[in-house]
Amino acid sequence: MVAKTGSQDSRPSGRRCRNPRGRPRSNVSWVRTPISKPRGRRLKVLTYARYSTDEQNPRSVPAQFKLCKQFLEDLEVSDFDLEELSDKEISGEQIWRPGINRVREGIAVRRWDLIICEDSSRLFRDPSPCDELVGSAVDKKMRMICINDYVDSAEVDEWEDRLYEAQRRHSGANRHTIKLIKRAQGDRWTSKATMGALRSGYKRVASVPATQRRPEKGPYFDEVDPQWAPVVHKAFQKIACGQPTWLVGKWLDEAGLPKTNGVTDGNWTNRRVIALIHSKIYRGIEKFAKTVCTKQHGTGKRKPENNDPEDVWEREMPHLRIVSDWLWYAANDAIDQRHTNRNKNIPRGADHPLFGCPRASRGPLSGRFWCGICGAKMHQAVRIDGGYRCSKVSKGLCWNKATTLRTVAHEAIRVAVVNHLTALDDEFEQIIEQVRSVIEDNGSRQRRIDGLIAKESDLKDAYEGLLDGLEHIRQTGESPKRLADRLVAREDDLSRVQAKLQKLREEQACARVPAPEELATRRNDLVARLQVLDRAAGAALAQLVPRIEAVPYQHFDNNLVVLRARFDLHLVGLLPESTRLAVSDVFGGTFDDRFMKIPILVDLFAPSLASAFACQALELREQKNYTFVRIGQELGLEKRTAFRAVRLGKSLRRAGRRDEYVELTKPPEAASRWRTHPRFAEADGTHGRLATYCQPGTMTDGVIR
Repeated sequence: MVAKTGSQDSRPSGRRCRNPRGRPRSNVSWVRTPISKPRGRRLKVLTYARYSTDEQNPRSVPAQFKLCKQFLEDLEVSDFDLEELSDKEISGEQIWRPGINRVREGIAVRRWDLIICEDSSRLFRDPSPCDELVGSAVDKKMRMICINDYVDSAEVDEWEDRLYEAQRRHSGANRHTIKLIKRAQGDRWTSKATMGALRSGYKRVASVPATQRRPEKGPYFDEVDPQWAPVVHKAFQKIACGQPTWLVGKWLDEAGLPKTNGVTDGNWTNRRVIALIHSKIYRGIEKFAKTVCTKQHGTGKRKPENNDPEDVWEREMPHLRIVSDWLWYAANDAIDQRHTNRNKNIPRGADHPLFGCPRASRGPLSGRFWCGICGAKMHQAVRIDGGYRCSKVSKGLCWNKATTLRTVAHEAIRVAVVNHLTALDDEFEQIIEQVRSVIEDNGSRQRRIDGLIAKESDLKDAYEGLLDGLEHIRQTGESPKRLADRLVAREDDLSRVQAKLQKLREEQACARVPAPEELATRRNDLVARLQVLDRAAGAALAQLVPRIEAVPYQHFDNNLVVLRARFDLHLVGLLPESTRLAVSDVFGGTFDDRFMKIPILVDLFAPSLASAFACQALELREQKNYTFVRIGQELGLEKRTAFRAVRLGKSLRRAGRRDEYVELTKPPEAASRWRTHPRFAEADGTHGRLATYCQPGTMTDGVIR
């Protein structure tokens, strides 16, 4: 079949006619070469459509498909198979896109006879890849038509020039559009209108509200959302108090805080929480153009790169402030302190020292369980059922080879903390009195305020001096980078000092002492979270116990060495986040002996029945002259166990001790179940007597001298 065509002019006449049904006909007069049907089969046609992210108009794709189909109908082309491919919300500058990649694959196997699109900008907005795609279609004897650009590859003498001119016009329009966008951005910036995505805790309001006939219109302005602002403020407090980001993210999921642009699906990940804390918009300072996108000519994508600090836009937005400066700095410092090696060149991938370590190794005591001899971390290693051991033992750097089962250690520490917490009713008044003495210490706070005021004055003088020096260097034409870096550092120092001043003045104006009921509620909540010591409960434990030491003890009558946990229960962890932040400033971020602490010593092993009932069995034997059978019946022991308990009680009395274990401060002369490993025998010249390690399973006795 041959399609009917219009006149032979290369451009449309502008005259529109109507078909018998009264529908406006598309202008097809410029098509000079008929569209013919292949012999023996139907015509295979592809229509391609695309719209960019700038337009954000989903109706554009079906409208383009409708235009291409109407174009064929107006040419009276029938009996064809139509296939449709599209790319949605993707810029035409990107060379590799899902839809256009399928077009390339179809051209390679000659899947179609005819390819139609609205104009060549739907294919690409770059002359080189567009010419390459159309040329590959021509090489495969496939016809390409771009309707609005009057490009028809059947016109051998003209299609290349027309395509080049059309692409030059489209790419130039893109550059012109970028300038218009930047001009519009500058206008919105100066008028305090919204820029970029909507942040969590805010709502977006149109300058022209919607009516019954017309939708709302911009420019748009952001406002603090009273529903979510307290949630954001609480998140900053939790981070400033040392809670991990994953736990705060879990809390934000439960609170239902919307994410960027009001997204409600997905979870609050570590990255999202960190981005929330790092954003300066919450302290009333908005930055824009922190990154600049540079076009990559190989792919057409735009790669974001850090912008020059002098080109970053910054403006004061006091109506968007949710947190005070001191709280923003406290939360960001808490996040920065987690990166202990942030200034070092840390290897990545397989070269990282933690490569291959499962995330399950991060237990409830990770980061707070340390060896009481060398101060190294206690790793989750050895023991068939999983246990803890000093991380330096395997390297021969520590002699503390005692181990403990993971489940036993977790349960013993949990029970000890919970028992002490539940018995704290009498100490609440003492805690409140300590808080009151700190908050009402007006003389000390006033001295700190005076010191910060003097420091602020010095920093302002230094800042002004750097500004004068920078202006002089710019006038001479020298490079001001080094001086500009010092200026940024002084500006940050000045901002921090002013934030501390603001915090102290707020404390002085509206300091609040918690009530006993509030402490009791906080205590009950912590006890409920510590019912099972898992990773989530470990974050609650860290508020009360920042450091746990594993100390080796040896039985006074034999060579058995065991581990005990020694730590302090910091009752300041019972305070609400706001009160803790106010008190922490007094101690410079840490807590000293001014606050109540309870020392705790916990057995990280399961004591024998004889050890547990030694004193009681001895009293029954000597005071009531019970037989071993009667003692066993009284204490629920077997006869042999009762005999051993009485014998141990006598040994403790002769030694003048109540505790059968003695703390070790140096390597023991003999230790049960410790043995030498041959690979360390010659490493330190001790023939393996100091460089030893603990191996799971059966072990022989070893001697350390």
